[in-house]
Amino acid sequence: MAGDRVIFYLAGARAGVFAGTATLSSAAFIPSLSTKREMMATDDESLGSEFLITFEGVEMFSAPLQVRSIIGRLEFLAGAGRKWGVRLQGGVKKISAKDYETIVQGARRC
Repeated sequence: MAGDRVIFYLAGARAGVFAGTATLSSAAFIPSLSTKREMMATDDESLGSEFLITFEGVEMFSAPLQVRSIIGRLEFLAGAGRKWGVRLQGGVKKISAKDYETIVQGARRC
């Protein structure tokens, strides 16, 4: 929903990091083909997602924050143990305002 704050997470064998933040400037929408072309600067008619969202205030962290460095302070990963990455699979996850602030403050300390 427009106005929601988001955290960017990068997965992978050597990743597992929070990389930045943004605010949603739209709700999810189905774009026209011309909008897809404009937004993605391509003429490919088989562009990925059916739905798009737009962001504002995108800020990438100066250094990515390793999830492992703050895992014990994140409510949404409590009890996940070594399989914490499973909880981040599947795209979008809702987290608490407290967890959001923990991530942002952790990134500022890097």
